[in-house]
Amino acid sequence: MEKEQVRFRRLSQVELQSLEKEFVAFLASQSITASDWQDLKEQDLPRAERLIDIFSDLVLQKVLEKIELLELRTARELLFVHCRPDVMEMVGVVMEGVEIDLTGRLEKDILEKTLADESASVQLVSAHKSYRLSREEEVFAMLQDKYLISKNTALFERLRTMQHQGKAE
Repeated sequence: MEKEQVRFRRLSQVELQSLEKEFVAFLASQSITASDWQDLKEQDLPRAERLIDIFSDLVLQKVLEKIELLELRTARELLFVHCRPDVMEMVGVVMEGVEIDLTGRLEKDILEKTLADESASVQLVSAHKSYRLSREEEVFAMLQDKYLISKNTALFERLRTMQHQGKAE
């Protein structure tokens, strides 16, 4: 029997402990009782580990489905990726020759002021990309690549509006 790969990653022991009720319900859905689970862990560890992997994938799939916006910040770059059902939309700003650090908290009008600064080299960037893998696998890969889950839709929308206004000029 070929070993199936975990789609995302196995949940850590701490994560599994925090999801104990859900894991028990998952085992029950597989007709596995508490004593059956103990026996499995002692007598068929590969099968027990495979069940943990399946549960991990189910949990992460649900979490990843809910993610709508990712954010990547470096000192001179701020990128947002809106993860739509069929395409990713990226908007962001890349800055050179400026005194602000984009990894910190941005004041409300700092982007507009910096964009208006003639001495700054500021570039608004945007792109659309179709998913090569499943949406959730691509979101997971981006999270592994230093993107963070973002709730900053206001700043994303502001950058998107600035990008569209720049194209209209």
